[in-house]
Parts: sequence; structure tokens; C-alpha cells
Amino acid sequence: MLTIHDRPFGPLDRSRAGHWEGDLVIDDNHPCAIGTLVERHTQMLRLVHLHRGDADSLHTALVAPMTDLPALSLSSITLS
Repeated sequence: MLTIHDRPFGPLDRSRAGHWEGDLVIDDNHPCAIGTLVERHTQMLRLVHLHRGDADSLHTALVAPMTDLPALSLSSITLS
């Protein structure tokens, strides 16, 4: 695992496909959450519903939706 500072390209460089950015949207009044992933080059969006808003639930929920992508479409995921 690398930090965002270890990526081989700058934060404004969106010329390479396969690099995703993710976030976790949590509602204070509900235990559920939404995980978001956006591919930086194509802006393809993937959303996943989570029954709990924690890192382990996000990791588990993201694995299945990303397995249908070609290998070149998934180089890195950076979560904020």
C-alpha cells in the first residue's frame, strides 16, 4: 500500500486511466453509508451501499464491484 504522495503522477494529472479516487459518505443519523469510487481519467463512477460506515466494510464492499473491470482499468485506488 502506498500513500497519495508515493503515486508516480501529480494530483492534477488525469491522463492515465485505471487510477481511482474513493470516499465514504456517512449520515450522522443512520448506521449505513455509501462508498464512492471515481476513475480519474474517464470519470466512471461506482457506488456501493454499506450497512456500516467503517473501513473494513468499505474494503469488503468494493472488492466485488471492481472484479469485472479489465486489469488495465484498475491500477490504483486512493481513498480520502
